[in-house]
Amino acid sequence: MAKKLRLGTSWLTAGDVRSLRDRAQKNRDQLSSMIDAAGAKVNIRHETLKSNLKGVPAPSRDIAIARGLAAFRGDIKEQTAGARAAHVRSAADMRATAIAAKPHYRSPAQMLARYTLGSEKRSRIMQQIESSGPAELLSLAELAAATGDKELGAALASRVFAIAPEKRPFDVNELANAIVGEEWREISKALDEVETIAVDIARLDRDFETGRVDGTSLIEQALRQQQAEALYAEDGDDDEG
Repeated sequence: MAKKLRLGTSWLTAGDVRSLRDRAQKNRDQLSSMIDAAGAKVNIRHETLKSNLKGVPAPSRDIAIARGLAAFRGDIKEQTAGARAAHVRSAADMRATAIAAKPHYRSPAQMLARYTLGSEKRSRIMQQIESSGPAELLSLAELAAATGDKELGAALASRVFAIAPEKRPFDVNELANAIVGEEWREISKALDEVETIAVDIARLDRDFETGRVDGTSLIEQALRQQQAEALYAEDGDDDEG
């Protein structure tokens, strides 16, 4: 049965993905700096209130400080609400873009298959290897892997995908991993990072609003990071044939 097309996806080049990740990181840094600056202002106000009320008895002083800080924190939250919301929305938009682009980066084999698609060199190579036997195809695959020749590798992948799986002279995934595996892992990690950053930004904003750190969210974020690192430390093994 033919596989169903993944419609509604977004195309991003490797450069686009890197730019998206950089913008996501900058967005998080900006929100984090804003929140840190707000926290610093609250700390300064706290010290000012303590100094101004140092002659007041402890119970009354503590209540006055708490009320003063609550009012001050409320003002800061209101003043930064629009800017913080813009950062959260931007993160959500970038996360949606990353998710929509992921189907185009399912495996190194998929990436290799589309490299130089339609190029004159690839077309010439395809013609030259059309009648090549298993031994020659295997030798050329070893050459492509050794030299990192993407056009030769892409042509060989296309040629071998047309052969019945049990008769293929080499594993296309192994060839693809040798030629573009490092780039595939970099791009896949970048897309995952954009998603993680969006979650992190939402948590930062929520913690600032509530004045409490969500420990559960921090643990979940750490686990997601560990899983991503473990996943992309391994070779991609999806067969796109």
